[in-house]
Amino acid sequence: MRASRKANVEFGLRRPGPPQNFYATVTAPVGTEWKRLEVEGVIGAPGNTYFLLIQREPGVTLWVDDASLDLLRPGAARPARQ
Repeated sequence: MRASRKANVEFGLRRPGPPQNFYATVTAPVGTEWKRLEVEGVIGAPGNTYFLLIQREPGVTLWVDDASLDLLRPGAARPARQ
């Protein structure tokens, strides 16, 4: 991820309906250079989960490249990162 200028971004995993609790969130600084960001959480119930990217600072453009979501079962090996 990168931004048009220095900014803090928040991203996380959340249920689509009530209760709209986040399973995991990360707030991270980003700037004009590409930076890898990750969020990891445990989904507490079956069903759809949304990945949200929240930009709270006006006038900042964000770029996201090669985003992915990996489902990890208990005891499973984590995917290799490049």
